[in-house]
Amino acid sequence: MSSPLRVLLVSPAPATHEIDHLTRDLIATLDPAQVTARAITDLPGSTPLAAWRLARLAREAQAQVIQTFTLRAHLISAWVALFTRVPSVWRLGDTALSAVAARTAGLTPRRVITPSRHLRKYYYPLLRVTDLVPDGLPAREALVKKDARQKLNLPAEGLVVAQIGRHAPDAGQAVFVRALAHLAPHYSQLQSVIISEKSAPEITTLLQQLDLTARVTMLNDMTALEQVLAAADVVVHSPTTPDPFARVVIEAMAAGAPVIASQIGSLPEIVAPGLTGVLVPPNNDQALTQALQRLLDNPALRHYMGQAGRTRAAADFSAAYMATRYTEIWGQMALRA
Repeated sequence: MSSPLRVLLVSPAPATHEIDHLTRDLIATLDPAQVTARAITDLPGSTPLAAWRLARLAREAQAQVIQTFTLRAHLISAWVALFTRVPSVWRLGDTALSAVAARTAGLTPRRVITPSRHLRKYYYPLLRVTDLVPDGLPAREALVKKDARQKLNLPAEGLVVAQIGRHAPDAGQAVFVRALAHLAPHYSQLQSVIISEKSAPEITTLLQQLDLTARVTMLNDMTALEQVLAAADVVVHSPTTPDPFARVVIEAMAAGAPVIASQIGSLPEIVAPGLTGVLVPPNNDQALTQALQRLLDNPALRHYMGQAGRTRAAADFSAAYMATRYTEIWGQMALRA
């Protein structure tokens, strides 16, 4: 019986919520009989110094593959190629890699993975993306809606809509708030939650201007995401610019929530319109209002889309499939090294 592959998973701080959970779920799902994976998150110092440290770690661990997940990790791995012959595999999950870096450092990885067709198309022809591997989620027991709402200090009864996304000008939070302003006169008990990684003072100001402060809970802690998704009747992800890969949407589907998302970037690859949710034009509060109204007025449709989303998440975005594909890619790299 062959020994397990030895792989370093590199995502030096600061890493996003998505990357933290991706690496955690990947390690938890890998078959230890096939892969011994070690997470490397502490690589301080300049890029050359961090590369020297990573090369030393690779030699000490007798690593056969270096898997990187962030821009800094990709650049460090390009320098590692100067110190060791351990092959690297990049997972490109955003558009942060510049054209210059793609044409220079991008020559070093043996394989390049993206989680979406949108990203593969974005980087062509700068990089040859060799593999498409969607991020996956492990199977989890669903939280009870009543319990989740209690933890978030939300009313046990009534409708709750959640908006999820990073705090950035293109996250669509303002679009969501304007849609709530259209809905508020018609849904007196409607409550909303906006959850992001950072505080959003301009959104707080907009809520005050539209007299919505009492109707919206602002959370700046993504560790509460699971409770928010369980508490929501509808989840909105409304970026105004292309989203490279929206893991949070998969998490919403896995929680059994119908999703309204912008028809842009990777989102049409994830949300099946009419089946698991609704796609709307980006930066269009009127279209978002209409989509919300359609779901808020139809509990049977919400239930149908929520169940379909949970089924799709388990079938097409599972951690088991993700781990299998990464293991196959690493195994092929180890054989060629």
